[in-house]
Amino acid sequence: MPHSLEPRPSWDSVWMQTAEAIAKRSKCSRAQVGAVIVDAHQNVLSCSYNGPPPSWPTPTDSCQDWCPRAQSEVTSGMSYDTCPASHAEANGIARADSQRLTGATCYITGSCCMTCAKLLAAAGITRIVHKVLPSDSHRDPERVEAFLRQCGVEVVRV
Repeated sequence: MPHSLEPRPSWDSVWMQTAEAIAKRSKCSRAQVGAVIVDAHQNVLSCSYNGPPPSWPTPTDSCQDWCPRAQSEVTSGMSYDTCPASHAEANGIARADSQRLTGATCYITGSCCMTCAKLLAAAGITRIVHKVLPSDSHRDPERVEAFLRQCGVEVVRV
């Protein structure tokens, strides 16, 4: 009996699923975010998630044990400066060969913030595919997307 094949997934679907798997590596108690950067030929340039530098002491997998921001009960208006972690997009750029980022696509499991939008555009990334959830309103996704488009970056919401 012939085997029935499922429809072949799009590259956007494949890379977003990969970013979702990578996000599970994050030790952040508030949001686990993954990012995958691929070139125009669908070669992975970088996979990353939000988290501290590799040398940062993390005695446990719970950031509430070592992150001052996570330990605070009130984070509204609190600066991210107390958190040792970087966003998944920033970590992805840091781990990639900068010579190969021009023309790349970045897949992000959460709404891109303005700081990461600036980094992605400056790195030469020309397409961003990101999830925007109602809980991402604090990131002002419309303003971030407008900025990226002004920079010539194609933006896709999933």
